[in-house]
Amino acid sequence: LGGSDPRMKADIKTVGKLDNGLRVYSYRYTDDPMEMKHIGVMADEVEDVHPEAVTVLPPAFGHLAGMKIVDYARATA
Repeated sequence: LGGSDPRMKADIKTVGKLDNGLRVYSYRYTDDPMEMKHIGVMADEVEDVHPEAVTVLPPAFGHLAGMKIVDYARATA
């Protein structure tokens, strides 16, 4: 599972497209002090084509509650 909610990301740039049509992005997480670059999809776009691959984090996750995460195996199947 990956944190794929656009609200968690900054410096978002499209870098490609998967065979299933989902766009792939480079980004960094807004709360990462090391500002490492990552590659992945956006949960809202995955939700449009594979809603079963997206989970909304519950209140137990504190400040991340309400954020969406993606099960990449399901999203790319």
